Amino acid sequence: MQKVRWVEERRYLNAEPRKNDVKFIDVDVEVEGTRITGVARHGKYIILRMQRGATQIYTFYELLEAVDKNMLTNAEFLRRLVAMDGENEIIKNRIKELREFADKLEEHMRDLPVEIVAAILTNKSRGHVEVRPTRRMDNDEFNRYVSTCKSLGMKFDHVSRVWVFVPSWSQYVIVS
Repeated sequence: MQKVRWVEERRYLNAEPRKNDVKFIDVDVEVEGTRITGVARHGKYIILRMQRGATQIYTFYELLEAVDKNMLTNAEFLRRLVAMDGENEIIKNRIKELREFADKLEEHMRDLPVEIVAAILTNKSRGHVEVRPTRRMDNDEFNRYVSTCKSLGMKFDHVSRVWVFVPSWSQYVIVS
């Protein structure tokens, strides 16, 4: 499974994903408590649309070589993507750490309208998790959002206007 590489995962809690022109093919595949509901090809990426409880998740994979169109809807291919079979152990462990932190954020912010993004190898970092509100919050919600971010050791990026978690093995251009 060297055809694709995990790039980013976006989670939407109590919020709708941003509108875009990506056309998904509907699928229905269960993987470790998460249901894959759609798959799309967008530029050099394969995007999986998934549902876990009330959380909508979009995971982006970079195409490293041609992937047959029929492969995109193949249940076994989709399961292997989610399991990250193609990643080496170091990258796999880093992705796991980012996802675990995103899980912790999701648990703490379950009833807040936020977008959580876990990304590896971006122009900002070699791996980070960020969280941002998806709509205006009232004072109580906002105070809880900020105090949760601070209590989890996140830093505020004044340029991007997001709270960021940067693992010890990574660097973040603005925060670090």
